[in-house]
Amino acid sequence: MLSKPQFDLAMTFLSVASKAKDVDEYLKACVNAIQNDLSPLSTAGYISIESEEKLVLVGEAGGNFDRHIGAFPNFSLMVRRAIKKKNVIYLPASEAEVREGLEVMTVLVPLIGGDKTMGMIGVVFDIGELARQRQNVNFFQLSGRIIGSSALFREQIAEFQGMEKVNPEEMHSEKITSLGVLASSVAHEFNNIFAVIQGYAELINMQSPESKSIQNAISVIDSQTERGARLIESLNVFVKGRNAKLQYHPLGEIIGEVVSIQKSVIEKEGVGIIVRTGQIPRVLVDREQVREAILNVLQNSIHTLDRDEPGLIEISTDFFDEKVVLTIRDNGSGMTRDQVDMAIHPFMGGSSLADGVDGYGGKEATGLWLAVAYGIMQSHGGMLTITSEQDCGKEICMVFPRTELGDEKGARYEQSEVVFFGDTRILIVDDEDPIREFLSRAFDAAGYQVIAVSNGEEAVEMCGFEDIDIVFLDYLMPGMKGDRVFEMVKKVSPSTDIVFITGVDEIPGINRLLDQGLAYILKKPFKIDKILKVTNDLIYKRINHHRI
Repeated sequence: MLSKPQFDLAMTFLSVASKAKDVDEYLKACVNAIQNDLSPLSTAGYISIESEEKLVLVGEAGGNFDRHIGAFPNFSLMVRRAIKKKNVIYLPASEAEVREGLEVMTVLVPLIGGDKTMGMIGVVFDIGELARQRQNVNFFQLSGRIIGSSALFREQIAEFQGMEKVNPEEMHSEKITSLGVLASSVAHEFNNIFAVIQGYAELINMQSPESKSIQNAISVIDSQTERGARLIESLNVFVKGRNAKLQYHPLGEIIGEVVSIQKSVIEKEGVGIIVRTGQIPRVLVDREQVREAILNVLQNSIHTLDRDEPGLIEISTDFFDEKVVLTIRDNGSGMTRDQVDMAIHPFMGGSSLADGVDGYGGKEATGLWLAVAYGIMQSHGGMLTITSEQDCGKEICMVFPRTELGDEKGARYEQSEVVFFGDTRILIVDDEDPIREFLSRAFDAAGYQVIAVSNGEEAVEMCGFEDIDIVFLDYLMPGMKGDRVFEMVKKVSPSTDIVFITGVDEIPGINRLLDQGLAYILKKPFKIDKILKVTNDLIYKRINHHRI
């Protein structure tokens, strides 16, 4: 957790970014802020040019920085290591150097913006500060991310200002693209921050569950981190527009929205409607697309009812065989097998339902609604089936195979209180030290065997020689991205379940990964209780699979 002075300094890094005219001026302002607030012996800021490992000094405060670090024989090597690993490094003077008068230590803080190293800040302290400054590693790591992301923003602003002669439309397109990249980077970093804050708050609550004041404080932290996450999501939507986005949603709510939209039509047509939504897990869908699919199916049913008889539509949900099934039944004019095939594939066979189908309700293009719904369900890894006989009504089932793990136990477990520990082995893969730490502590406290690594290469190596049951994998890390790590882990350990933990809103190729066996997507920030429920659910499924 950040102390108040550390939080104020982090906010200073953000505020000066809007005032600086370029990256050099911004880094100088950050160097001065560190020197004023932390009172080190000296501070220097470097910017990366040409390659990430080539640095140029842009600002110094406190004086004598070169003299302080000049006596470290391996200083350049450690700088390259810090930049390559993108991690904070502490460089204390050896005992021999201390005896000869070099009573200092240096903190090397790489400045990371997205996947790019923007530079580095070096801070020199008295050697007596070593133990205290090591406790501040999370603050230095966070500072490097904030300064790096802000420096990247300033660099892109400078590029925009140099585009005066570029075609306005091209310049606008470039700005939107760059802002989209920046928005994704900011979303990832801040969702990591929110996850750490919420995770450590829950650990405190676990240690003092009887304290009302702590519970009240945790409640405030929960609401504020959720608010922050919503703001970050809004920023992404504002900058990049709204693409298809898979999230876990309660299907009952979406059905309620659709029925409400069609309320006036239903009343006008004198149609009776019955809705039964049982206890089911949430489904992984794009809410707008699935709402459109359900609306299309409902419209199809309404428009194929016989006007001479009272119309009735029944909507129900069920959960079995790890799938959620939404069923819409009507007592309207039914469909022959050919008509069902035409409804799902309207442009096959050289004709279209847009031309009308005799005996199918007398409405043109109603079948196209089902074709659209069928396509949406396929894009979600699901299916749409139609069961009907002419003049006997029809039953349309929408099957959602991607359901939420760790939901209410009653919806998934035969024994509502069952919890699994035993020799289950959990691997946490995240480049953020605080996230690895609080998750490790949470799993350990819950009775699981847990291992934590900082990158994808280590994760693949670990899964190659250790029996790992479940991997919680950060999608966006330096080096190999989550999709590549997923593929390599599945090669060396096909039975291992993999869960993405991510601060980004969109994962390219996510449908392909889900089809290949990705078990779950856990969006940062998340509650410890949630990740433990997901773990419990996966172990339950593994045990049942082995029994079969």
